[in-house]
Amino acid sequence: MVGGELADDVVQSVFLRVLGLRRSSLKSVEDPAAWLCTLTRNAALNMQRTGTRAKRREASAMAPTATEPTGLDDLERVLDVLPQPQREALVLRHSYGFTLERLAGVLGVSRSTAAERYAKGLALAREQLTAPSSDGVTQHVG
Repeated sequence: MVGGELADDVVQSVFLRVLGLRRSSLKSVEDPAAWLCTLTRNAALNMQRTGTRAKRREASAMAPTATEPTGLDDLERVLDVLPQPQREALVLRHSYGFTLERLAGVLGVSRSTAAERYAKGLALAREQLTAPSSDGVTQHVG
């Protein structure tokens, strides 16, 4: 959601928040992975709201890059253009193996809405991966 160095900041803020909780609060957590994911997601959203992400992107856009594109570059390109709800659904489902039920719980939506976001994200990702590049050649990422 925030990418790069900001992701480390988000994780660290969540870690410090969890360390500050009382044991009684921690014992009431039924699904620790989903709970941590929700905390992390909320922290990332808060960071986005402050505008830190936009400032870092502007700074990195000014720096010249001389690296060859890779499959990861294509994946980042696709994820960057996806709307946030679809991006979250894809990342949580594929990177963390969340079921649709667990995904729905973390995102705070119904199972059908989670499934819809996931399906829409896949469709948009496929479109991006097979879209013609600026030189008119269709890119097929394997």
